[in-house]
Amino acid sequence: MAVKFFNYTLATELPLLTKPTWDTTRPCVIDCLNAHSFVLALSREPFRQALQHSTILLPDGISICRSLQQYRDIQIAKLAGDDLHTHLLHQLAALHGKAYYLGSSDSTLQLISQRIRKEYPTVHIRTYAPPFADTFTETENRQMIHDIEQFQPDVLWLGMTAPKQEEWVYQHVAELQSPKVIACVGAVFDFFAGTRQRAPKLWIDMHAEWLYRWLQEPRRMWQRNTHSMPTYLRYVRAHSSEM
Repeated sequence: MAVKFFNYTLATELPLLTKPTWDTTRPCVIDCLNAHSFVLALSREPFRQALQHSTILLPDGISICRSLQQYRDIQIAKLAGDDLHTHLLHQLAALHGKAYYLGSSDSTLQLISQRIRKEYPTVHIRTYAPPFADTFTETENRQMIHDIEQFQPDVLWLGMTAPKQEEWVYQHVAELQSPKVIACVGAVFDFFAGTRQRAPKLWIDMHAEWLYRWLQEPRRMWQRNTHSMPTYLRYVRAHSSEM
């Protein structure tokens, strides 16, 4: 089941690798939408295109869910990238599948590999830490794509932060033939590695994960919560009839 939200189509459940509901002749691209990415996409056309052309778009923000409830009387659950990561890892373990992690730093990727080997020993893993740059050179892109295709992962995880990761996938998805699923999950790399902590379950259940992250990373989250959120709320209120 899916729900329309302005020009986006939001998923209402997490996917199953064994029962795909998408066209399996091409990778299933999974992106996440929250208030910050929604606002960013208003002024960044490549990002908007990437989100709109994703196979599955997860409502990864309580503000998205509340807007649908308030203006359209539709109730859907927040589906975070971290939830997707755990969900698919369990499936990969059962299938003895392969996972490729693209993004972050060598040290973070090493921690991810160690945890995978300990908690999901049947999952085969490869990692790649790209250069820290706003854009990659053609040579760098070719190296990453070649390494991914050589490994032939079932799931390709990207942790390069939005909008870089979504735009990179949108630009290169035609060259990525081996992954069944390509998922842009950003901070999930740090959560899984333990270098940053996701909000405790109590905070998540109280729909206050955004506040927990703000308290943990005030400088980084300042722009999101003082600019993106008010802009999002004003936009939704002004354009609610188009939702």
